Amino acid sequence: MAEVRSGGFRHDIDGLRALAIVMVVAFHGAIPGFGGGFVGVDVFFVISGYLIQTNLFRELDRDETVRLGAFWARRVRRLAPAMALVTMTTLVLGVVLLSPLEWGNLAKDGLATSFYVSNFKFIFTSQDYFHGGSSVSYFLHTWSLSVEEQFYIVWPLLLVAVSWVGRRIGSPRVAARITVLSMLSVASFGLSVVLTARGTPWAFFGLPTRAWEFGVAGLLVASPVHPILERRAVQLVLSLIGVGCLAAAVLTTTGATPYPGSAALLPVIGTLAILAVGRASTPGLLSRALSWGPLGWLGRHSYSWYLWHWPLIIFAVVEFGDTTTVKALASFGSLIPAMLTFRFVEQPVRFHPRLVRRVGATFAVGAVLLMVCGGSSVALAAEADHQVSSSRLLQRLRSAANEFHELDVNKCPNVRTTEGDRACVYGDMTSTRTVMLIGDSHALHWVPPLEAAAKAAHVRMVLRFFGGCPAVDVRVATRPPNDMSPHTKCNRYRAATDRMIAELRPEAVIESEFSNYRDAVLDSADHEIDAAARLQTWRDAHARFAQRMKSLGIRLGVIVDGPQFTSDPARCAARAGEFASCARSRTEVTRAAQPFRDAVASTARAAGVPTLSITDLLCGPTSCPLETGGVIIYSDTNHVTGTFARTLTPQFADFLAAVMG
Repeated sequence: MAEVRSGGFRHDIDGLRALAIVMVVAFHGAIPGFGGGFVGVDVFFVISGYLIQTNLFRELDRDETVRLGAFWARRVRRLAPAMALVTMTTLVLGVVLLSPLEWGNLAKDGLATSFYVSNFKFIFTSQDYFHGGSSVSYFLHTWSLSVEEQFYIVWPLLLVAVSWVGRRIGSPRVAARITVLSMLSVASFGLSVVLTARGTPWAFFGLPTRAWEFGVAGLLVASPVHPILERRAVQLVLSLIGVGCLAAAVLTTTGATPYPGSAALLPVIGTLAILAVGRASTPGLLSRALSWGPLGWLGRHSYSWYLWHWPLIIFAVVEFGDTTTVKALASFGSLIPAMLTFRFVEQPVRFHPRLVRRVGATFAVGAVLLMVCGGSSVALAAEADHQVSSSRLLQRLRSAANEFHELDVNKCPNVRTTEGDRACVYGDMTSTRTVMLIGDSHALHWVPPLEAAAKAAHVRMVLRFFGGCPAVDVRVATRPPNDMSPHTKCNRYRAATDRMIAELRPEAVIESEFSNYRDAVLDSADHEIDAAARLQTWRDAHARFAQRMKSLGIRLGVIVDGPQFTSDPARCAARAGEFASCARSRTEVTRAAQPFRDAVASTARAAGVPTLSITDLLCGPTSCPLETGGVIIYSDTNHVTGTFARTLTPQFADFLAAVMG
């Protein structure tokens, strides 16, 4: 509900909500021009902070306390019913559309969502908010709702404590609020900047690093309305700042931008400026525009729309493919269930007379909804375990999914350089001949056949890999809040690998990396570049790397990456009950990244470097199977199982021999 003031409700705030939800939905729907649309969440945070603290300060000024039970009851009526409906619907759709292999993760996320702690779940599992596709959590969007709910629990207690202490020490009410909110906001913002630079998921998902966005909204509320706001020129300047900052945030912020950190200042300042304009007793042009009826209608439906749009997008991707058209239709089509939810769930429960009058009744309803959602999640997890334990096929598929991750390089025998850089050692560890395998996770999954080949050839194999970080010098947009940014860990790790190569002087180096970086290559200013420039960047980087190895007198071999499935192969096999019908055409699973593979292969050939084509090993002339000779090939859409990789030992032995000379 918009803020109440002398002139009535702040209808412009509903219009601002409408802009925020369109930003977010358009971003998730992959609509061109909305690459920074995720900043709409920051807009929501500031709006929530502004409205909640407006009401809390008003109650504190009137009664010198806050009826916490009534406050939290209003939050329960406002948020819990719609959330419970979407949570239960998502669980049911998961049972219908997903395989039992996926029910367990779905249930865990549903349970975390039910208790409004999904942000912690995603922190501890390093969930990537900016990763598209069908493997992402169906409840990923609820991280922001968890942050808001935690804010609703903590902030009233904080403000009551500030009010109580202020009265005891005789501090002016407004001064005490501004002092405490300023200190908290500065501390929170500083923490956000530091943790964002470190690339930790806490920066993106945590309340401590987002609290400043609520806090500065409270500073605006606590500050007296200055008469200068009545001047049209001032309103115009603030309006231009507000709209300009929001537009700049949407247009210039991308998944490659370290976020939130200082980058979040743009949407926060923009939102504060627009909220400040609306405080004038006579609405200005922007406030009147935001109060336009259709915008207000959309803003009032924004909560339900936010709840529905994400899971429906992901389910649509699962069923119909990961395309812009599918995402766009699902994202905007989700407004239909949002309208129904607002009409038949949100409003009736929120304003039900009996619940409004009785705080206890509201909490009872909230407890029931919590038990239903939480209990259903627990039951689904148990059923998932039962289904898998009773099916040989599902057990095999689960084993295959876990197999790649069982290669724990933290426990491997290792070698350290003089600067302390570490690498795993395999093969014949007593040999004086050394080959280095470098790259990302697509180097790691070839350890089994290369280890066997190296041991048979009496060669020591040294492994240096870092997931999401290519071996050659290309800046890639690793999406926050993943544990890396293009400025930090990847570049440092690659530099350390280069130092290790120079120090160890191996006889040969084998390079292998994922072919899907084609969509996320950055220029020197960290702006994403177009397709033609991406390919040329890769060619140049591989050519420079080959030349560097030649200058060091080190032989080079290149593994040209293999196919990538557009959907989870295990899901298909689990649904079909067998593997044969889940084979995909060679064209389908290689088309998207084939220009990248061709660029890598042609650059290697031009430098006289031996190559190994993984596509030729995994696929026939026309199709790529999921299983061969009773062995499951894939552990996910693009990594192979260790068991299957070992079957390729003869081919890798021939490749190693060609590389070593």
